[in-house]
Amino acid sequence: MSDNNPVLMAVALAAAVIGGVGYHSLGLRNNNPMNIVYNQANNWVGQKGRNGRFATFKTEKYGIRAGAILLHNYMYRYGLRSVGSVIGRFAPTNENNTGKYSKFVANEMGVSEWGYRLGDNDLVPLIRAIIHYENGSCPFSVAFVSGVVRNAI
Repeated sequence: MSDNNPVLMAVALAAAVIGGVGYHSLGLRNNNPMNIVYNQANNWVGQKGRNGRFATFKTEKYGIRAGAILLHNYMYRYGLRSVGSVIGRFAPTNENNTGKYSKFVANEMGVSEWGYRLGDNDLVPLIRAIIHYENGSCPFSVAFVSGVVRNAI
C-alpha cells in the first residue's frame, strides 16, 4: 500500500471528520489545543513562536502545560474560582461568545457555571472541556492531560 493512495487518504480523512478528531484545527496544528493567545511577555517552556495571534509550541504537552499554568494562576493568583469567571478571563467577550463558551465548559464538567468553586482536582476536566470547545473534540485522554498537569503545577 502506498502512503499516497487517494482512497486510503479519503477514508482516513472521513474517519477523522466523522470521529470528531479535529486534527485539522488550528489549535492542534499549533500544538496549542487551548488556543492560548501569543504574548511576548510569556516565555512558556516549549514555546516556538506564533501563528497569527496564537502561540505555537514544540508539542501538545507544552501547549497544555502552558494552559494549565495559566488556569491555575487565574484560580489562585486572581481568585477566579467559578467556571464563568475563569472563562470570562480566558475567553473575553471582545474575542468570543463568552456566555456560550462558559455554559459549554460547565456542562462538559457537570458543574454549575457560577455556583461551583473550582479547585485543583478540576483542572483536568476544565482543560479537557476548553480543548473540546476550541477544537470540536478533545483527542487527549484524562490520563495524558493529568500527567501534563501534574508536571506543570
